[in-house]
Amino acid sequence: MVYKWKEDAVGPISKIKAEDVGKILEKLEKKYGGSTPEAILKEAKPKNSPIHNWFEWDNTEAARKHREWQARSLVQQITIIYKNTGKTKPQTVRAFVSIVENNRRHYVSTARVLSNLDLRKQAIDDVEDQIYYCENKLKAFSGFSKTLVLLKKARTQLQKSKKKRRVA
Repeated sequence: MVYKWKEDAVGPISKIKAEDVGKILEKLEKKYGGSTPEAILKEAKPKNSPIHNWFEWDNTEAARKHREWQARSLVQQITIIYKNTGKTKPQTVRAFVSIVENNRRHYVSTARVLSNLDLRKQAIDDVEDQIYYCENKLKAFSGFSKTLVLLKKARTQLQKSKKKRRVA
């Protein structure tokens, strides 16, 4: 089996070979029946481990990054209910969306995103990326051909809606 990084991989991938990661995860699966974050960390802790440099070992920095992750998680859990949407039921959506403005990623209200064409396009691009991610994840499994067709159709529809907005 040959391992490689996925196309949109993030993290210190230039410091670590995908092949090394795959072999370590295989080893953990053979030993424990699967790999857990705890087992991976234990394997990564020795400085000579091929995956050591993937992790932040400075506890102060690691704690700060973890709290940032918690803050992102907090924002992602908040929804807003639109009662007057013209639909039969109230519509619940995320209250804040992650976008980039002035080279800075931050969260803004969904209402602001919906009222600004540039932010709306950025949010739709993100949804398109997430659909593409789901498509690629499902390709590994059989029995999802109809779902894959629907996901591709949704992504195509988003692409068409962006083109219409540019022309208008």
